[in-house]
Amino acid sequence: MNTLKNHLFPLILSLIMLILLFLPREIEDLLIFHRQNLIAGEWWRIFSGHFVHLSWQHLLMNIAGLWLIIWLAKNRLTTAEWLITLLSSSLFISLALLFFSNIDWYVGFSGVLHGFLTLTACRLIACKEFEGWFLLLFVVTKIGWEQWQGASPELKQIIGGNVIIDAHLYGAVAGILISLLLSQFKRVRYTNR
Repeated sequence: MNTLKNHLFPLILSLIMLILLFLPREIEDLLIFHRQNLIAGEWWRIFSGHFVHLSWQHLLMNIAGLWLIIWLAKNRLTTAEWLITLLSSSLFISLALLFFSNIDWYVGFSGVLHGFLTLTACRLIACKEFEGWFLLLFVVTKIGWEQWQGASPELKQIIGGNVIIDAHLYGAVAGILISLLLSQFKRVRYTNR
C-alpha cells in the first residue's frame, strides 16, 4: 500500500500529460503558455502550459525524468510537498518567462522537473545524504552549461522544437526557494509543538 501511495502522484501526473497529448490541436492551443493570451487574462495557461508537449519524444523524456527524480528522492518528500512544488514552480517559471524573457510560447514539463531536481537535492542534503550534493552539482553544472552554450542541437531535433533553457534555470531556482520555504515551515511547526 505504501508503495502505491508513494507512486500515485507521478502516476497521475504521467497520465494527465499522456491524455493531453491526444487532445485535438484546437484544445491544445488553449492550454499552451502563450504570452499574448496570458496578458489578455487567460491565467490558466500559467499552469496548463507545463503539461502540454511538442511530441511523443518530448513527453516520454519528461515522464522518464519525473520517474527518475521520484526514485532519486527516496520517499523523502510527501505527496503534499510534490504538489506544492508542482504548483509553485509552475507559477514561478511562467511568471519569470512572462516578465524576464521574450519568448512568445512555451510547452513542456522540463522546467518543473528542474524544480523537482533541486528540491530533491536540497532534501537529500538536509537528510545528510551525500548524493544530494552530487545531484545539486549536476543541476548547477547543467544549467550553467545551457546558459553558456545553449541547448544541444540534438535535443532540439529529438523533441521537435526549441528547448527553453530559461525554464530550466527558473525551475531550479524555484525548487531551491521552495525547499527553503518548506524547511522553514517545518522548523516553525516543530518549534510550536
